[in-house]
Amino acid sequence: MYFLNEMIGTFLLVLLGDGVCCNVKLDGSGMKGGDTTHIALGWGLAVLIPAFIFGTSTGAHLNPTVTLAMAS
Repeated sequence: MYFLNEMIGTFLLVLLGDGVCCNVKLDGSGMKGGDTTHIALGWGLAVLIPAFIFGTSTGAHLNPTVTLAMAS
């Protein structure tokens, strides 16, 4: 269960963080032309949400390399 939680946490981090960058940069989005404040807040929440959800069970390092190192 540990590795599944870590995988889901990393997925959420990448999905939310990259999603906010795409939302600011793509032409068809509602946030086109947003500044670095939007990106910084989006990445901050992208780290915070998985850390709160999976922090107690995995330590919330959210790094696949660390997960594989701990598995070996």
